[in-house]
Amino acid sequence: MKHISKKIIILLLVALTTITITVIAADYTVTQISHNTAHDFSPAIDSDYLTWHGNPDGDYEIYLYQISTGITTQITHNNVDDYQPEISGDYVVWASGSLDAEIYLYQISTGQTTRLTNNSVSDLYPFIDGDYIVWQNDNNDFRLYQISTATTNNISHGSFFAFQIKIDGNNLAWVGFDGDFEIYLYDIISATTTKVTDNTSLDNTLFMDDDYLVWLGNDGDDEIYLYQISTATTTKLTDNTLADIWPEISGNHIVWEMDTSTSSDIFLYQIDQGTTTNITNSPSVDFNPYISGDNIVWINNADGDDEIFLYQISNGSTTQISNNTGVDYAPRVQGTNITWYGDSDGDDEIYLATIQEASQAQTSANQADFALPQTGFSLPQTGFSPDHITNLSHQSAQKAYANTTMQLSIPSLDIQLPILGVPQLDNNWDVTWLGANAGFLAGTAFPTTPGNTVLTAHVWDASNLPGPFANIKTLQYGDQFTIQNNGLIYTYQVRENQTIPTTDLTTPFTSKQHDWVTLLTCESFDSITGEYNQRRLVQGILIKIQ
Repeated sequence: MKHISKKIIILLLVALTTITITVIAADYTVTQISHNTAHDFSPAIDSDYLTWHGNPDGDYEIYLYQISTGITTQITHNNVDDYQPEISGDYVVWASGSLDAEIYLYQISTGQTTRLTNNSVSDLYPFIDGDYIVWQNDNNDFRLYQISTATTNNISHGSFFAFQIKIDGNNLAWVGFDGDFEIYLYDIISATTTKVTDNTSLDNTLFMDDDYLVWLGNDGDDEIYLYQISTATTTKLTDNTLADIWPEISGNHIVWEMDTSTSSDIFLYQIDQGTTTNITNSPSVDFNPYISGDNIVWINNADGDDEIFLYQISNGSTTQISNNTGVDYAPRVQGTNITWYGDSDGDDEIYLATIQEASQAQTSANQADFALPQTGFSLPQTGFSPDHITNLSHQSAQKAYANTTMQLSIPSLDIQLPILGVPQLDNNWDVTWLGANAGFLAGTAFPTTPGNTVLTAHVWDASNLPGPFANIKTLQYGDQFTIQNNGLIYTYQVRENQTIPTTDLTTPFTSKQHDWVTLLTCESFDSITGEYNQRRLVQGILIKIQ
């Protein structure tokens, strides 16, 4: 920013403090991903990819589908069964073979396949999260593989036999049997094991996410239990004479199925509030729930065959996703994408539903599509002169920024920034006083709602030091950043990183249908003119909510 005394009249951002929400049902499109006469089963989803196994050539092969491009890749080509694929980030892992199954790893970005095991026992049930893969073999051993170091270690589970092993971050959890079934937790960093349960009930159907474990226990009938790792506390979530089964967890929420003699319903528990809600409450059978962030999917058979339904926590809306005469199985959801397999055409195929619009926030100062002014408009100046310290004038009350309680994080750059609301008047925004904060440009989509949200921060600050956005030019396709809002974490994946001239007033505000965020700052300082000649744009799309 060359001169801080430039006269800009600013209105206070009201939209950040008074928001009227209008809820609408989810709009979506359904795509049949596989088209063959074979059976395609059990899709797994992560970010921009689906993976599954199918048997078009007489044995099962592993397939990969990229959502953004619509391209399907057959990963394996052999005469043995390849099955149980799991995906996390850039990697797909699966088991291959029957009597002597082995574990294989495929890197999406390079197309390279690595064989992780080579022994005379069957290695089965691989599970991947981030840098780690875990599986078990028919000798009842656990193996932990770290991708970054290409090392494999044996994990002692201390039970007669163990199963349902899960991994999340640096924690493993499993069900172990040594007289009865108990839940165990293993810390990878400290190599320590904790016996979470010690009772005479049947503890099983284990799932985990971040700081929590959830499972099914039996005190005469099936109940749901929750364990917080950081505090080592256990909470019994249900206490009734019915069967509570199929618990799943994501962030602050847990779902499960409660069965009666004639029907079943899906229940939702909010951890921080300790509240339980019946989200189906119908005389039909609702079962097999799965949750990711704001979205819950399950199967309902009210029309005589199994259909996929969606419930959105933020607005309390329920939407029927599939509607056919076949049977739909095993729904999974992440971000705005839902996947399942069904037999509507006589054999099992893979389907994908993409949620187009789940909710709509409308205020006089918050529209998803920014209306580009005809005259007198310029991009915000987000850089000071890099050759001296700039003394800032006092920020008047009229020009004050609005607090939002939201935070922007870019892990690869080690950036965590509070987000402030920057008001707009006379078609401009004054970001002079942002300091070490990010600024939401009023008039663009409100953060974490559908549309194009524009966030800005300094590339060079008034103290003659690099600003918070000095290094966003290094972000690459696939890198991630997050916005924390109202107890949820919204994760965005970088799809575009480019520079534009300062005269390009349209690209930063391009209309978007989904939830996009544009990170905007200055670049290419000209010491002769004292101005920045370009703007840096990094654009990311929402891929998940936790």
